[in-house]
Amino acid sequence: MIQPAAARRKMALQVRAESKLARCRKLRASVRESLLTLSAHISLAGLERILLLSHGYLCRLKAQDGAPSPQLAILLDLIATTDPPALLIEIAQRQGTVIKLKPPAEAS
Repeated sequence: MIQPAAARRKMALQVRAESKLARCRKLRASVRESLLTLSAHISLAGLERILLLSHGYLCRLKAQDGAPSPQLAILLDLIATTDPPALLIEIAQRQGTVIKLKPPAEAS
């Protein structure tokens, strides 16, 4: 049986909405994981400063509140999985900002 055009459109919109929701959940989980890793090296406030993000934004994302952009999720993942201390220092230097990293003993 062929579905009417309106029913097909409604189904397509529902599938798209579910897909968008799944992508958003995946991004939130990815950002949270990256932030947990990075918080062993730098405070969220310090990370917000060097990434030029609004105060409190990363705290909200860590709590999985809000919708992070795919670009931010990728950036945080790259920093968290490569060499966090070196990359954080490099980013801060490029921004002309001084940051305080947590000591290695505290990072374990």
